Amino acid sequence: DVRPTTDCGPRLNGKKPNIVVLHHTAGIMTIDQLVAMMQPGGRTVSAHAAIKDREIVSVVPESKRAFALSDATFDSRALNAECINSTGAPTWQLSDATHE
Repeated sequence: DVRPTTDCGPRLNGKKPNIVVLHHTAGIMTIDQLVAMMQPGGRTVSAHAAIKDREIVSVVPESKRAFALSDATFDSRALNAECINSTGAPTWQLSDATHE
């Protein structure tokens, strides 16, 4: 599924991604709720992909910089995926399907 956001930008100095960063949401939610947070008017945060179980939603094209790491230079080098937790604190686990 593809649900693009405008909360993204150009990669700085033509940088190409050379790292993959996996985040966890620190929350239990639906994939629709996560994608909604990445849309304009949300938290001005984004990732290239949102993942829950085996569902993957593309949010930012790989050619663009997602707003995920609070640093434009590091964001310009990364492909980011936001993974939804299956449990809450203190363990914040991911389901096996999300981890795969």
